[in-house]
Amino acid sequence: MEDDTLSFYEERGKEWAAARSGDHDASHARRFASEAPKGRLLDLGCGPGWHLEHLSSFGHKVCGLEGAETLVRLLGKNNIYLGDMRSMPFSDCSFTGVWANMSYLHLRTNELAAAFSELARVVSVNGLVEMSFYRGEWDGKGFWKDEFGERHYTCLTLESLCEYLPDKLQVVRDIGDDSVLRVRLLRV
Repeated sequence: MEDDTLSFYEERGKEWAAARSGDHDASHARRFASEAPKGRLLDLGCGPGWHLEHLSSFGHKVCGLEGAETLVRLLGKNNIYLGDMRSMPFSDCSFTGVWANMSYLHLRTNELAAAFSELARVVSVNGLVEMSFYRGEWDGKGFWKDEFGERHYTCLTLESLCEYLPDKLQVVRDIGDDSVLRVRLLRV
């Protein structure tokens, strides 16, 4: 993640979370949790923790990983880890599912292949992953959806996403819409 984007969340994380309260994709999180194999789920890039309750509603143990200490402190929970999605502090095959809602979109395209390999490392075989990006082709700042105008965004099409995925992560389906690429992956 670019230093400017991480700095944004460190300095303005509370403001960002307050501005987006209510914008949580709860139905997607609940559907993912209902379909993920029973076990331990990771909310990757969990921000202020909007999805943690929804992910745990089907009996899963849930933890979060967040890169901004400000947002980790906002949560104040002991199942939230401060860390980097490019080098996660978890053992191999730690999770039966990973929810990455609009998390990887803050990485540059040249970081995605390594980050997705790290993702494949922490997901168990037959585990599910759901990730989302804004649909399109973009890699930089100044993205029109960034109401704060300070963060890096990577937008992808399904075809461009597949270029970065390791063989261990197979696309099951695109469940997004015209503006959001929301992809369900299977760890093989």
